[in-house]
Amino acid sequence: MQGVTGIMLAVVSGSLTSAIGFVVWCSTIRKLTAMCAAAVQLLVPPVAALGGVLFLH
Repeated sequence: MQGVTGIMLAVVSGSLTSAIGFVVWCSTIRKLTAMCAAAVQLLVPPVAALGGVLFLH
């Protein structure tokens, strides 16, 4: 039973954080030029990887 609860909490928290990120991105992208928005989108994976490395150390 605990495994199911953990999975459900993971799904809910992932959905919630994804929704918040989407809302922030959609409200921010209107203020950026196309070139700047593209650069920001391309920087997200390396920044996330660096954050993961720092968090795990």
